[in-house]
Amino acid sequence: MANYVPGTRARQYVQQKVNFTNSSGSFYATYSYSLRQYAVYSYGPHWPLFIYSEQTKTWYENTDGKHSRTTSKHHSQAHPLTNTIGLCCDDMKLLDQHGPVALTKWRLTA
Repeated sequence: MANYVPGTRARQYVQQKVNFTNSSGSFYATYSYSLRQYAVYSYGPHWPLFIYSEQTKTWYENTDGKHSRTTSKHHSQAHPLTNTIGLCCDDMKLLDQHGPVALTKWRLTA
């Protein structure tokens, strides 16, 4: 069960990698046990903002700039305030769905 929190408190949940959602459900985070990673989304899995991979011990950040003012706000509120590796939205979605090994293989063969 997710914790309902206002966006202004999202960062503390992100830094601790705890599931949360805002009251409208448009801004949320979940942990995938199968991929061993934590992901923060704005308006659904089509726009992952941040992903933390337990496998690589790394935070990844969506660097695509084509998004709404609200998504920009979600991004600011959720930033873990640590170093991140920037990826385009398509790479973030691949990472979110298949993990860092699949992303690396795809990037090596692209």
